[in-house]
Amino acid sequence: MDNIQLKSISKKYKRNVVSGNSLEYIKSLFKRKYETVTAVSKVSLTIHSGEIIGLLGENGAGKSTLIKLMNGTIKPTNGSVNVLGYNPFLKDKQFLSQIGVVMGQKSQLWWDLSPRETFILYKSIYNLSDVDFNNSLNRLLKTLKINNIIDSPTRNLSLGERMKCELICALIHHPKILFLDEPTIGLDFIAQNDIHRFLLQYKQKHDTTIILTSHYMNDISYLADRVVIMSHGNKIYDNPIDDLEKITKENIYLNFELNNVKAVVKDFNKNVYSSSNHRLSLKVPTNEVNKYIQLVGKLNNIHSYALKELTIQDILEEIYVSGVKK
Repeated sequence: MDNIQLKSISKKYKRNVVSGNSLEYIKSLFKRKYETVTAVSKVSLTIHSGEIIGLLGENGAGKSTLIKLMNGTIKPTNGSVNVLGYNPFLKDKQFLSQIGVVMGQKSQLWWDLSPRETFILYKSIYNLSDVDFNNSLNRLLKTLKINNIIDSPTRNLSLGERMKCELICALIHHPKILFLDEPTIGLDFIAQNDIHRFLLQYKQKHDTTIILTSHYMNDISYLADRVVIMSHGNKIYDNPIDDLEKITKENIYLNFELNNVKAVVKDFNKNVYSSSNHRLSLKVPTNEVNKYIQLVGKLNNIHSYALKELTIQDILEEIYVSGVKK
């Protein structure tokens, strides 16, 4: 079943342009100049029930804009958005009761209230019965292991504790879709791992669809079923994460220390990953390592060489740089 369908959606907005010139700045107070910025351009995307989508891209690529279009925070300039059979921008109560949102840099918690008091507020917002609320809260508290802190003022909690409470706010009503925008930002690796395990267990138990943006590759490699990469508002990659893992096994980095790198580089131009005075790194097919060692050895004295496996992050960086749609 398709939970989310985006068809050629674009989002454009006007931005005020002011030059550094003082006179131009004064003029702009009376007559403003605008430029049109395209945040998302003709993106089509289908997300199935129970999928975890890793939404990646450099800063300003359009990731957060895409999430806001899907959860109804902003309206697309062109194209159509269908989420659970609803137009998100209309903010139908039935639609809002089936989604949860966690924005890593925006809190749902009240600073001077305890998390429990905030949870009770969300109980009223979602019109949950006492039984449903208590059962849901107790299960989430037990899984996240934060029973002992939810009666402390939010301002006294650590960042990791607050993020776990943010997840409870988003999940207390058992949404069908969970939007996570940088949910582990600023967290230490222990807190990140706790949230990873929790989200995976929750998704498996409830078949929840999760759309996740993150700059941490651990978030994506641990959780995502599929990776969507955005660049300058365009979707340039959309494939299962298993495809990226296969690519990491097909090639390998072959790192040399040589007398004269310049004498070798020109013969391996397509394979060069990086080079300096005495060091050369080639990306070569894994099953042709010996062949390349022999070829380099014929051209220059090899002081040493070492192999380094590719990571998913290496592949993603190449996709970012090339900007080629796949």
